[in-house]
Amino acid sequence: MKRIAFFDLDGTLCQGNTLVLGEGLVEAFDQLRKNEIHPVIASGRSLYEVKELFQKLKIENFILAGGGYAHFSGKTIINKTFSNPEIEMILALTEKHDSPIGYFNQQGYAVTRLSEMVKAHAVHMEIKGLTISPDFYQTNAVNYMNLYLDEQTEAKIDTELEEFVDRMRFSPLALTVSPKNVSKGKAVQKMLEQLSESAVETYAFGDNDNDVSMFQIVDHGIAMSNATEQLRNHATYVARSEHGVLEGLKYYGLIS
Repeated sequence: MKRIAFFDLDGTLCQGNTLVLGEGLVEAFDQLRKNEIHPVIASGRSLYEVKELFQKLKIENFILAGGGYAHFSGKTIINKTFSNPEIEMILALTEKHDSPIGYFNQQGYAVTRLSEMVKAHAVHMEIKGLTISPDFYQTNAVNYMNLYLDEQTEAKIDTELEEFVDRMRFSPLALTVSPKNVSKGKAVQKMLEQLSESAVETYAFGDNDNDVSMFQIVDHGIAMSNATEQLRNHATYVARSEHGVLEGLKYYGLIS
């Protein structure tokens, strides 16, 4: 039986939004591979942000952009992007409320303009060197966008957004929007469909609501001790310590 473990980054493998790995995790990933358990990263981040971290963990298979981009067995199996008309509809909605937008793909990102909310979000996510390019989408693919608006403004445009995007809020400063039917769970399912083995045992580690779709697909969902209530309700195990990944790996006998 093949065993695969999917790992969220921020708040799970990494401390907060720092992309700093928790203690002992590099060694744990080496042990997973020795035990013939295949680790896969499943994150909302983009490839340009995590290349160095992937090198440390020796990661070859991954799900990024919240499920909008996935690489498995040496090839890209998902690369969902917005069409220009979709982006322009979102721009029209947000411009009514004077809200900037951030465009993201696997090579980089840009924001339409600076605002106090954009600057605060960049500090919160430890993003440096903001690129200003209102027309970025016209010459670059866009896997997902950040709409820099508060929850009150979000409520005003939510019904219109719902028609053509999926939404997830990770902070009071930005609403992340993706093309319809993009999720970590759908990417996990697509990845598993690539396998010829009929028997695959699967595990997922996470802390936030965007990990729920993964937990609904895998056999075992391990929620971090600081996980959201919604994710806890879908977990088969909830960590008790701050070292939730190591705790979960040992609980299920994946490492010693």
